[in-house]
Amino acid sequence: MAKPPRNETQIDRRGDERGPLAGRVTVRFPAATFEAHGQNVSADGALFVLEDEVAVTVQIEGERAPRSGVLVRANALGPGKLGMAVRFVATK
Repeated sequence: MAKPPRNETQIDRRGDERGPLAGRVTVRFPAATFEAHGQNVSADGALFVLEDEVAVTVQIEGERAPRSGVLVRANALGPGKLGMAVRFVATK
């Protein structure tokens, strides 16, 4: 089945095509403490903004070495589920 053309709001910012990933992924956050600017607060939670990148290490099942990256998005996907997007960075 042919994919419909993508409009301006659907265009990806990545330079590479996505592929399927069915294996288990382990994500590590080397920094355990972050400072942020608060936006709002209620009895149910708070919204805040970090001004630094959140470094992560990602180990994909079946790959020998972990990959370094930065967290670029986190979305609540329902009770007990969090979707995370990571941009891989070149290691030094």
